[in-house]
Amino acid sequence: MNWRRGLMLVGINLVLAMPLILMMEARDAQWLREHKENLVLLAREAAARDAVLKEKTPARVDAAQEEESVSFNYEGLLVSYPVQVEVVRFGNFPASALTGWRLFCRPKWSLSGIMQGQVMTAPTDADLSLQRRVDIGLCLLIVIQWLLVGGFPLGRPQKRWWREAGIIITACTVVATCLVLIPAVEKVGGCKTFCVNDLFDSGKQREEIVWGLMGN
Repeated sequence: MNWRRGLMLVGINLVLAMPLILMMEARDAQWLREHKENLVLLAREAAARDAVLKEKTPARVDAAQEEESVSFNYEGLLVSYPVQVEVVRFGNFPASALTGWRLFCRPKWSLSGIMQGQVMTAPTDADLSLQRRVDIGLCLLIVIQWLLVGGFPLGRPQKRWWREAGIIITACTVVATCLVLIPAVEKVGGCKTFCVNDLFDSGKQREEIVWGLMGN
């Protein structure tokens, strides 16, 4: 048992994860703020356009609106995750798996699945508050995970400490975090995941999902 090494790993991994978590929270808040502004502008433009069209050809406009319909029928979605999410997720597994942190398709038993639902939708004010609670839960699990990994290593203690699995994973996370902070690397990186259609249990939910993806 080596609690000193466990506390060291906790400190390092929290310092690495926190900036990336806060970065994603800031992006969500910025996206929601810009989206609200865009909705106001679009509503004004739509109202002005509809007024002009109804003055010119009211019968044709009403008929065209009645015929318009939108439907979504697909077997799944290809979701692209930011590199910040992937670094936190893979660098702190299984803590990230237990929370389902920022997964598009969340397991029912995960913290995100319980608090936010099984499928990610476009951010709302309420969702930002729930996401922050999930982020706090992830940080707590990161503390527990690395405290156990450092205090109770799975294998025999190595004479050369840098050969231990926890140290190697932490070192890789350090390198990945430094690379993520480079804008050019952030644009090139990312992970695409296919999300199956089993979770989409209603047409309304599908529209919300596609709207969220298009907005992002």
